Amino acid sequence: MEYQIIEKKGYYIVKVLGKFNRKAIYSVRQNLEPLLMKPNPIIVIDMGELTVEEAELIYQIGLLTAIRKGVKLAGGTIKICSLKPNIMGFLHKNRLDVLFDLYENLDCAEQNYQRM
Repeated sequence: MEYQIIEKKGYYIVKVLGKFNRKAIYSVRQNLEPLLMKPNPIIVIDMGELTVEEAELIYQIGLLTAIRKGVKLAGGTIKICSLKPNIMGFLHKNRLDVLFDLYENLDCAEQNYQRM
């Protein structure tokens, strides 16, 4: 699993690429820490190019929840876009979809930010 952090005017896009890897959870958290030190960070997580196997799904949800907690503690906002159907289904089934601002794709998430 790889990720890229792209700084935009007023917000950050975190593009997650490749196959989800439990071992990468700690590096993702560490690399997002500088963003969480900024006041009121706005982070858009683009998961369109991420592959998650069913057995790893709970770890992916755990990572998203941990990132959400860090962003909220920093007074920020998190948006998640381009979720695969299995992840979206899991969030909806377990009523976790109310915790996140979810968008169909990156364009929708960015348009929503620009209206804020």
